[in-house]
Amino acid sequence: MFLGFVAVFAAIIYKINEPSDDEGVIFAETIVLPEPLDIRSVNLSDGVLTLVGGQGGATVLVFVDAQSGEVLGTSRVLSR
Repeated sequence: MFLGFVAVFAAIIYKINEPSDDEGVIFAETIVLPEPLDIRSVNLSDGVLTLVGGQGGATVLVFVDAQSGEVLGTSRVLSR
């Protein structure tokens, strides 16, 4: 499972670092997450990467500065 996580994360970083003619954003080479996260999707908006993943039975959103790789915050989504 850990190798799967690494492979998915490497593919995401590879895709966002590909040269693009329409974007002038430089992305961080490494993003260190505070806890392991099973990433399900990634979104880029206004220089902020939003990682959506699973962690301990809950959905977690992690907000990351795309240029510096700094984790800006996290939100845990719980269903009742």
